[in-house]
Amino acid sequence: MAGGNEDNNEYIQKNYSSGGAAHAKLNIDMNDSLKLLWNTSTTKLLISEYKKRLEQFRNPKIKKKSLWEAIAQIFRKIGYNITVQELDCKMRNIKHHYKTIKDNNKNKTGRGRIVWEYYDIVDELFLDDKTINHGKILNSMEFRTNAEVTSSTKATAARGLYRTRVEYLETEKRRVTAIENLVKEISENNNIQKERNELLRKYLGENSSENQ
Repeated sequence: MAGGNEDNNEYIQKNYSSGGAAHAKLNIDMNDSLKLLWNTSTTKLLISEYKKRLEQFRNPKIKKKSLWEAIAQIFRKIGYNITVQELDCKMRNIKHHYKTIKDNNKNKTGRGRIVWEYYDIVDELFLDDKTINHGKILNSMEFRTNAEVTSSTKATAARGLYRTRVEYLETEKRRVTAIENLVKEISENNNIQKERNELLRKYLGENSSENQ
């Protein structure tokens, strides 16, 4: 079994590792714990195999269990006895860790930013995943269909037309009121003038009688 493990470790280091003393951990037995299993090389292996099947994982018609089983078989071939549930749980943890770091690093620089060795490859993996990268979709305008935009535009135009009509009616009402007030004032002035004329005629008539 020792020779087989050496071949498996050589395979992982060749295809998924970045070098360094940390990869000595790869010399483990099939019955070792998950804590020893998840190191840089095996984590990159999981991410790589997940990426190969990314479109299938996103397809609702394909059973996810079969995809995880295919990845589990790859791990078993290189000496790791791992279950479908364990792989799924690890990937969920990766997603959660990625989202936490991404949210934390928004608008932060220097010491405020969190550095994670898998960030770049995971960011590439989930770049267009709307369940994780929601920063660009907070604005609901980006999701509106043409029909919704057209409907909204029509509603806005209708509200504008309604306001214009209300303003016009209010203006007309004020104009009519002003005209009515003017007519009333003219009428009152005419009555006053008539009274004055009548008084003037009486006065002139009285003076004329006295003079005779």
